[in-house]
Amino acid sequence: MATANPYQPPVTTVPDFGIKRIRVAPFETLSRGLELLKPQYWLFMLMTTVALLVGSLVPFGVLIGPILVGVHLCLARRERGEMLVFGDVFKGFDQFLEALIARIITFVVSIAVTLPVTFLMMASMFGTLLATAPQAGNAPPQPPVAFFAVMIAWMPLMILVSVLVYVPFFFTFQLIADRRVPGIEACKWGAKAAWKNLLPVSVYVVVSSLVSMLAAMACYLPAFLVAPIVLAGAFIMYRDAFGPVVATPPVNAPSTMAP
Repeated sequence: MATANPYQPPVTTVPDFGIKRIRVAPFETLSRGLELLKPQYWLFMLMTTVALLVGSLVPFGVLIGPILVGVHLCLARRERGEMLVFGDVFKGFDQFLEALIARIITFVVSIAVTLPVTFLMMASMFGTLLATAPQAGNAPPQPPVAFFAVMIAWMPLMILVSVLVYVPFFFTFQLIADRRVPGIEACKWGAKAAWKNLLPVSVYVVVSSLVSMLAAMACYLPAFLVAPIVLAGAFIMYRDAFGPVVATPPVNAPSTMAP
């Protein structure tokens, strides 16, 4: 009589998130994010400001992953109508390893894509500067018009590259927070959702970045006021794409799960 192979690995459950298509509505999304935060907006602003400053203290953004997981855990609590306390934003450190793995992946991809483009931009700018430099030693200095023209010409491409690098990981840390998905799987499923919603996610990233940039230009203080709304808007888009939380075990976890 045949018996089960004792060396066979345990059956695992791979989630099927049923990713939905979402609308292109960046300003409506920001408005919904603000509505989500209204009852505790000032506390959430303080929490995110302190947390992001703490995350920036360690080189290479090592702490940014757990911080973002903690931020999205807080937003999920607000969605459920629960009241936040300041320490909630650091709950993401409970999933430090998976958040760190995801952060390493995003960092490596970002460097691999942006570094060559940045090198080409700098080479063309300084090549133009050398080519247009006065040849005679006593020639009067001229404004480097060509240098700035080349720099301005490269800006749209740099913005496009930055958006394309960020968009695939738009949902990554929400998945780790909300569904406790391992870091590698969170990157994979987040990229699938971002690809399915490439236009709305890209438009939101561009619009929210411009809003944040304009806020930073106003003595930088308004940027701290805008950041929580941008984060909340990203959570709203995540929820629109993945729907409400379901009892899904983490990938590579045993298929049996306590109710």
